[in-house]
Amino acid sequence: MLQFAGRIRNRSLSLMMVTLGSRYPLVRKATATELYECLLVHELCPPEVLDQLSSILTETIWDADIQVVRPIRNQLCELFQVPVPSVKSKSQNNESR
Repeated sequence: MLQFAGRIRNRSLSLMMVTLGSRYPLVRKATATELYECLLVHELCPPEVLDQLSSILTETIWDADIQVVRPIRNQLCELFQVPVPSVKSKSQNNESR
């Protein structure tokens, strides 16, 4: 869905940013790989931002501790100009059930 423009792309990027902050390392790693491949195929951003995004996606150890990875994911959100996902506390998760 990233090849589309506008709301569809923004929503897709937002969902990918959520998965880049997942508590599951394999999910984060797979998402980063897929996002990097999409960057190579589709023109998702201006060339000057593309270099930064590519570096972050390829140089980050996505299966590292979540406390290390989430600030990096937040930096990607800023570069993609999508909102940073908020982390729900355990009490919020229990209240929604």
